[in-house]
This record gives sequence, C-alpha cells and structure tokens, in this order.
Amino acid sequence: MLSFRQFFILSEAFDTVTEFMLNPQNSDKTYEELINDFEASGGEILGSGSYGIVYHHPSWPYVLKVFSWDDPYLKFARYAYTNPHPSFPKFYGPPQRVVPQYQRYRDEAKQYLARIEMLEPAPPEVFRSMDTDGLLYFHYKKNPGAIKNRVEYMKLSSKMKALPKEMYNLYEGLYIIKTNITSTPDLHEGNIMMRKDGQYVWIDPVWEGPDGTGNPLTAAMTSKDLDQPTLKGGRVKPVRYPIQ
Repeated sequence: MLSFRQFFILSEAFDTVTEFMLNPQNSDKTYEELINDFEASGGEILGSGSYGIVYHHPSWPYVLKVFSWDDPYLKFARYAYTNPHPSFPKFYGPPQRVVPQYQRYRDEAKQYLARIEMLEPAPPEVFRSMDTDGLLYFHYKKNPGAIKNRVEYMKLSSKMKALPKEMYNLYEGLYIIKTNITSTPDLHEGNIMMRKDGQYVWIDPVWEGPDGTGNPLTAAMTSKDLDQPTLKGGRVKPVRYPIQ
C-alpha cells in the first residue's frame, strides 16, 4: 500500500513524457520496473500491438503512443500533423525520435513517441455502414473529367451530401489517406474512434502489405478499382462493397 507521500512522488515523476521516457534516473530500471512505477502512480497501458504501445497518465492531456519499426504509421502521423483534417487525430507536436533511458545500449533502442488527443471508442456500426461510394464520390469530385454519367453522379453526390458531417469527413479523410499516404489502407472498426463532439477519427489506418486483403473494402482501395468503369455510361450503378 502506497503512502500519500509515495504516491505524490511517483505521480510527480510522471508529470511529463520526458520524465517517463527519458529520465536519467530510470537508466538502471528494466521496462517492467518502470511500468510498475508508472501504474502505481495512476498511469495505465491503454492498448498494444505489433509495433507500439499506448499509455495514459492522469497528469497528461493526451495519450502517448510509443512505437518502432512502423514506418507506415510514422508517415501517417507526420502527414496528419502537418495536414490537419477533422477525421485525423490531433497531435501535440510532431512524432519525436527518442532512445528511452530503460533501453539505452540495447538492440532496437531507438523508438518514436507521439502525443495524441484523447478519443473515445466509436460504435462498430460506423465502420460496418461504410462502402466504396464515398471514395468514388471524392474520386470524381477530384477528377470531374472522368464522369461520363451525370445522372448517376448526381445521385451519388446527393447521397454523400445527405450524410452527417461526421461520416462525410470520415470518407473524405479516407480518400486523402488513400491518395496521399498509402494505396492499401488498413480498414477495420478498431481503427475508428471519436471525439466528444461526435466526429469520427481514423487513428491508425495504414499498414505495409500487398494490394488487396480479405476485407472487401480494403481490397477495393487500389487505384485501378477507383478508376473502374462505374458511372461511365448506360444504366450501370456504382459497385458497392459493404463490410460484412
């Protein structure tokens, strides 16, 4: 059982990310020892994956993601920081390259940390309701010369403009990701969260893998599919790929 004084000292020690990751006093501590202290002071690990871990502490106005060997996410974080969009996370500064004190002189010591706004889980039905209509709409909006069937395009445009702004922004953000960051976004419901104002946010929609996956929406994100012969004459309707 920690005394109030012990808790205060530990809490104070983790007031900043610098204290957490780079405090020279932690040089002799193992990662497990540091995490024990971190959790004793009120901090918690919110999640982890193949390349990173997300931390939060009551004294931080953000969450901290520490990652390594994840070039796609680093590219996304840098892009989102310099090109803000309603559906991108807000970063407290650009991603920072660090060598944590507890990993100095060890293999794979160099890591990155990113300070990211606090978000809430989004309802899973948000992702399940998505199809490729949004990407087709922004594709033709960006390339109006490709539109051959104005009637079908106007129907698609009306559908998109009728969406709540939270969903419209989410589709637009996905199109930006697809055209500026990666041709194969990593799409699943766990990569969408939301702000308290209701805006949905892509938190980690990138990966490094082959074109096409078992996910029908991800498989439809390749450039050749975006340029498919839909909306180009006759009574052909847009091909939709609902998420199962």
